[in-house]
Amino acid sequence: MPTYQGKQRGMIFTVGWGENAESKNKKLDNAWIAYVTSKKEMSVWAKTVGVMPSRPDVAKAIKLTKDSNLDTWLKATNYSTVWQEGNTLTTINTSYQNFISDAMNVKMTIKQAMIKADKQANAAISNSK
Repeated sequence: MPTYQGKQRGMIFTVGWGENAESKNKKLDNAWIAYVTSKKEMSVWAKTVGVMPSRPDVAKAIKLTKDSNLDTWLKATNYSTVWQEGNTLTTINTSYQNFISDAMNVKMTIKQAMIKADKQANAAISNSK
């Protein structure tokens, strides 16, 4: 996994299930959430689609810890940042997308692209306050 300033870093992309407070079908909502987050169904989803399960018991049941490549991702949950956390990540993501193609096309270095993206994102965040 990547490091930044000597510390391991990573991003976690999460999915959550919720019930709308104004739902007219709360019983069905709750049944669906219980179904898709159950050990059995999350195991099926993780095995067939290849997503990392959010439940440690599912990771263990489908033996992800036995695969050193996948276990690396499981361990990354101990030091990674949740991608959706906060309300400025779309701004940050857009700024990085604006410059990463220039770095990949060798129009500037990765460091230059990251500095420009950082400045743009911080300016946009400051202007939105």
